Amino acid sequence: MKIKTLKYAVASVLVLLGATACSTNPGSNTGWHSTENINYLTPQSTEKVKFAETGEVLNVVDTSSHEYELQVKERYFSASGKDCVKAQTTQNALIICEYGKKRWGISRSFNQFDNQGALQ
Repeated sequence: MKIKTLKYAVASVLVLLGATACSTNPGSNTGWHSTENINYLTPQSTEKVKFAETGEVLNVVDTSSHEYELQVKERYFSASGKDCVKAQTTQNALIICEYGKKRWGISRSFNQFDNQGALQ
């Protein structure tokens, strides 16, 4: 009986540790989804995305002056509670999420990364 209880306790601790390791903090540079993989939008583009509706076509610019013409495919809340948008350019699927007050950023879908890991 004690061994069974110990097994459950160890399993519970391992699950909690695993969940903690998978969570990320805004501004964190560890793991796949780091701030280095996000192209932050200008304040004007942030406002466009923040209020965009499904099906709407937007022209947005990131802080590195890269321009994107995209169509909003879906709005949703991420598991961490962030407001997000799935969007599509002519070449790539993009994910655009809110990263704190008035700060939105673009990242590519998991299956859209090339060998360099950069947006195109």
